[in-house]
Amino acid sequence: TTSCGVCDPERCEETATSCPSGLIRDACDCCYVCGNLEDTPCDLPSDVFRFGECGEGLICSPSGSSAVFSCSVSGFPLAWFEWLMNGESVFRPNLGGGVLTQVRSGPLPYQVTTWLEIDRVMPSHSGLFTCVARNEHGETNATARLEVVP
Repeated sequence: TTSCGVCDPERCEETATSCPSGLIRDACDCCYVCGNLEDTPCDLPSDVFRFGECGEGLICSPSGSSAVFSCSVSGFPLAWFEWLMNGESVFRPNLGGGVLTQVRSGPLPYQVTTWLEIDRVMPSHSGLFTCVARNEHGETNATARLEVVP
């Protein structure tokens, strides 16, 4: 736990000149500190201070919530999609239940969008999720990291 007194910025420790995940306010909302990176433990806003909060633009998600990834591509002929987790198909027995995918066309001509939803994320879902789109002319992909805080 953190006990906050009156904020005195002169008592703040000097902050590193370069923080890869940016500067954020400390648990007392007084001093600036380096935000935590994606693959380190972090607290959610309003949690008791333990690890520190994620850096600006990074999202922590507690176990039990859901995560949704989306991916869109345009091309002719229309693409088909595959979702990978750490380089393997998401449709594997050890990934667990509650993993759903959906695909729809549009709204633009020759555009296709897919979603991957994980209901009740667990620490075992942490990793790199890659959307791969393919048609007879080639393939493209996009990757995002999911870090689940236990």
